[in-house]
Amino acid sequence: MMTMKPLKTYAPPAYPTIQEARQDAQLLERLPRRWGKGHPIASLVGTGILIHIAGTGCRRVDADAEEKEFARLVALAEQAEKAITNTPARVHALSATRVAPMLEDALANDGRGGFGCMAVSAPVFLSENEAIDLIRAELEKTGLKLHDRVTIDGLQIPDPTAKERRKREVEAFRKKLSNDRESVTNGTYTFYLGDGDYERITVKDDETSFEWGSGSPAEDFNASGLKDLAEASYTFDLGTEDKAVVVKFLQLEDYDLWRDERNWSTWHSYHLAWLATQVRDAFKEREDGDPVIIGLFFEPSTYPEKGSENKLWARGISDEQRRLGREQIQKETKELAKEKLRKQVLHFVKYLRQEGVVEGGGE
Repeated sequence: MMTMKPLKTYAPPAYPTIQEARQDAQLLERLPRRWGKGHPIASLVGTGILIHIAGTGCRRVDADAEEKEFARLVALAEQAEKAITNTPARVHALSATRVAPMLEDALANDGRGGFGCMAVSAPVFLSENEAIDLIRAELEKTGLKLHDRVTIDGLQIPDPTAKERRKREVEAFRKKLSNDRESVTNGTYTFYLGDGDYERITVKDDETSFEWGSGSPAEDFNASGLKDLAEASYTFDLGTEDKAVVVKFLQLEDYDLWRDERNWSTWHSYHLAWLATQVRDAFKEREDGDPVIIGLFFEPSTYPEKGSENKLWARGISDEQRRLGREQIQKETKELAKEKLRKQVLHFVKYLRQEGVVEGGGE
């Protein structure tokens, strides 16, 4: 039976010795590109270990010396890591796309509501300019220099051609049914048309019936609730010049853009926190291209304090007092909305600091 024994000596490898590496500052630049895709510490320590092994040559292994040398390499790697992470707007090449975690409190409590016949107290929304100005102000405190409308390629976004494509599929089936009936098996064929609509065609011998509708069974075709997605370029609200960091503020028009439904009632509901999680998952599908960190924020959709408007209808309140009172309530609610959005942004800043992308800013 073969017995495994530790190797006491080994032949010197062909790659550089540790002495040669110390004298060649450009050695790391000639490493295989794929080695740079891991975490910086892992890459540097791994490289150092290989170089160290190369430097030992054909001799006995000194365990104490090995341990000291390994500790020295780890210390060097940590210094290099610190130098990398303290560089503003530098993104580690861990993956092509990283979507920063969103504030859990916001996901659980904000960005949802409705308006229409059932709405008693309407929510207060931030304008796009108000939101972008706030986001820019908080992020630029960290040292990031932001530009308007930065485009990233290769992201999954709503496909504007999807409805026409589905329409052509139905037309092709109808044509086949008309010209080559024998090739169509008896049964029920349901085609999802998008926006919650469907067409159902039932074929039975010489009879054919057609049905159009919305809702179920259309929901069976699109359980995610999103429109069909396709790879394309997407323009973010703000981003750094090198496109290493980009951000998007999701609002009601984005909900309509991404959400696949048709609303027939006078009551319209929305859930921007849900949308943010769906957009996050879609953007994470990007695997190629330059590394980028994406920050997603969404409209808090803030409601006035419960019962605040009831005070305006107390006896003796004039119309002018009521108008001024409403304006004050709107102002206070908007300030609350700004504070909620600011918390989302500061959570993103905290993530950027943890990743070593920025140093300043935040709480």
